[in-house]
Amino acid sequence: MLLILFSLVFFISCNRKNKFREKYHYYRAINGRDTADLTISKSKNYFKGEFKIMYGSKAIMDSGYVRGKIVGDTLIGNYYYISYGGQGESLPITLLMRNKKLIYGSGVLTKWLGFRYFDTEIPIDFESPKYIFEKINENVK
Repeated sequence: MLLILFSLVFFISCNRKNKFREKYHYYRAINGRDTADLTISKSKNYFKGEFKIMYGSKAIMDSGYVRGKIVGDTLIGNYYYISYGGQGESLPITLLMRNKKLIYGSGVLTKWLGFRYFDTEIPIDFESPKYIFEKINENVK
């Protein structure tokens, strides 16, 4: 009887882990000598993940995490990172999903009470992006 109860608890806990397992998507963008890696998990309305930018080599980089909301085909959030040789920073980030790629948007930054955000009066530019992320295989990372 005890063995059956133990087996039942084990089976339920295994199923629970599988039910809530997050699925990550891996992306990479290259701009000249710079490489950016983005790993994100998406739900219906939100995303989160890791973001790393390597400047010229792997020795100099910014790395941290991203999180935010999904509005239509756009991911809007913040990038919390530690700059190479610096301290913790936070920047707004906007990514447009188009043709199975993520386009890194740029805009004019405004600061209020220490928080940086995109100026709402000036549209985000997706036409000349610094990075265009393409999906890569998890093993390439």
